[in-house]
Amino acid sequence: MTLNINNCIIPGAQCALNLYNTENCTVCVTDSTLTGRAAVNLCGAHNRVELRGDDTAVNAESGLFTVDPNKDNILLIYGGSYPEDVSDYAAEGYECVPADGRYTVRTISRPPVYIPIAGIDSSKPDPKPERPETTPPVPMSYPDIQTGAWYHDAVSFVHSKSLMSGFDDGSFRPEAHTARGMIAAVLYRLDGADTPNLSDFQDVKPDAYYANAVAWGASNGIISGYSADIFGPDDPITREQFIAMLYRYAAYKGHDVSARADLSAYTDTDALSAYAAENMKWAVAAHLIAGMTDATLGGNLPATRAQVACVLARFCAPAEE
Repeated sequence: MTLNINNCIIPGAQCALNLYNTENCTVCVTDSTLTGRAAVNLCGAHNRVELRGDDTAVNAESGLFTVDPNKDNILLIYGGSYPEDVSDYAAEGYECVPADGRYTVRTISRPPVYIPIAGIDSSKPDPKPERPETTPPVPMSYPDIQTGAWYHDAVSFVHSKSLMSGFDDGSFRPEAHTARGMIAAVLYRLDGADTPNLSDFQDVKPDAYYANAVAWGASNGIISGYSADIFGPDDPITREQFIAMLYRYAAYKGHDVSARADLSAYTDTDALSAYAAENMKWAVAAHLIAGMTDATLGGNLPATRAQVACVLARFCAPAEE
């Protein structure tokens, strides 16, 4: 299929030209403007996008192009107005095709993708995406995780599985609050998913380390936002929110989630959100979570990184046996 677009504005709430699930499509854009949070997503297969004409422009808010050349996708740019580095090459024209040279076009929806470009100098340094966590050291060597700590083995487990890792200073920070975006990323890693995409949440930046995870979780009914367009990725996740996401993930994976515990011994169950009550009953019955005290669940309290590690280790234990 070939689509020609001339002299118009191409709006997109997330991406102006999104060929994520598209195959064998050619889109020729001439003297038009691409708007939205990002311009082009070429992650389908055997697709081709051509941007031509001096009046072609990209007014993307937070990203330009994502191209997966491994699926035989091609991006061609000839003339036009583009932000940052792309303008240096648009006047001469360039192609994103498999070649010896590499050049990074600022990406959307995932950490930087290095796009082979014919004839472009590959000596430019690779950008380093900002991430709150570093690649896990092997073996585990966090100075703030002491042998004998109640969470030591759990942290060792999530570390070994690359589900959670430490910070730039080498610490794990077990008592720190866990962000909602971090939990989305953890479940995404646990699933082994690799599906670059964009979510509809306006507060999830396309180049954030958790962007793919949030899009994956939302599309599979595992995570939800405060509203249709607000997710709150940097907000501390509460214990009940975490358990709700884990419950949905377990159901998504086909696990038996029918177990329910009697929570009458806990005096703070009235504080649980309506959506979370059944989830917490399941988690207690499955021995994934215990109370903050013998009498309180603390569902509305922030989940610490140590607590999250322990729940994940327990959740994964049957598969490890």
